[in-house]
Amino acid sequence: GRMRNKMAKKRGSKNGNGRRPTRNGRWTELDARLKQLAERAEQTDRAVNRLTGSWGQFVEGMVEPSWMKFLEQHGSHVLQRMRNVEASLNGENAEYDLLAVSPSEVFVLEAKTTVSSSDVDEFESRHFGRFFEFFPRFKGLTLRGAIAGAKWGEGADRYALRKGFYILRPSGEAMKVSPPDHPAKQPPSTS
Repeated sequence: GRMRNKMAKKRGSKNGNGRRPTRNGRWTELDARLKQLAERAEQTDRAVNRLTGSWGQFVEGMVEPSWMKFLEQHGSHVLQRMRNVEASLNGENAEYDLLAVSPSEVFVLEAKTTVSSSDVDEFESRHFGRFFEFFPRFKGLTLRGAIAGAKWGEGADRYALRKGFYILRPSGEAMKVSPPDHPAKQPPSTS
């Protein structure tokens, strides 16, 4: 009796990780799952860095060449391409990993290590949806969006395609480009 009371007092009412124990061990299960996910994300980052040396080289070495080749093969004569483009407007900032400009279109590409459905929504509202606010000089061109990911979350690739965006996924030493189901709805190009 005394030993058990002493142990209970030492532990208090919480288990070793500072949480109250549950009947079905859900905290332990969740902690283990979160640890697995963190390890997978780290492995993905290490793999990308091994392949490319750095994130910039991933975009420059894998994403950009595959994207440019795809655009040229599909009739978009790219006149200008710009990497790591930043713009500011009324104290807000926008960053674009890659812009490609043809006589009639401007393609905006976002590259991510892991792409989730919420990343697709953020791209649609922030990067794609507000593009002409940050770059009024491109008004009059048709805007196209693309998302490149070293890894895609469950269903995120199909979601992006349904939203009207091109997707780029690793395929051997290059990126495989998949066109969208339909073009994305154009954001307003006038203020």
